[in-house]
Amino acid sequence: MTPAILHDPEEVKRRAAELSSEMGVSVQPGFEVFVAKARWGIQDENEWTYICKDGTTFPVLLTVTALREPDGTITGFLGIGKDITERKKIDRMKSEFISTVSHELRTPLTSIRGSLGLVMGGVAGSVSEQMQPLVEIAFKNSDRLVR
Repeated sequence: MTPAILHDPEEVKRRAAELSSEMGVSVQPGFEVFVAKARWGIQDENEWTYICKDGTTFPVLLTVTALREPDGTITGFLGIGKDITERKKIDRMKSEFISTVSHELRTPLTSIRGSLGLVMGGVAGSVSEQMQPLVEIAFKNSDRLVR
């Protein structure tokens, strides 16, 4: 059985082009895409999109290694696929959380930085010598956080 029946043909073509470029040899779409690195003694771990009979898809981390005789002759290949749907979901949630927190913090921090800049510029009156370093530290830190 070929693993190609589980894969998106376009994804297989893209991987063939990547491997051809990376390995410096022509790797054709099809079975060779999955075993090319393993033939060279390199464990291949790559993310793929598996397609179910009903057309639904899910992400898989596929690891392929060559099975060899003591003399080095390849007798087959072992492919282990791991459904990474949950990991992808968690990564997406983490990215969304970071994006939201970043956005929500940037607005008040921009106001704080602006106010501190006005204080440093003397718009609100002069700042004592003792307060000046503290205001500068606060301004620099708020500026760093905004960036």
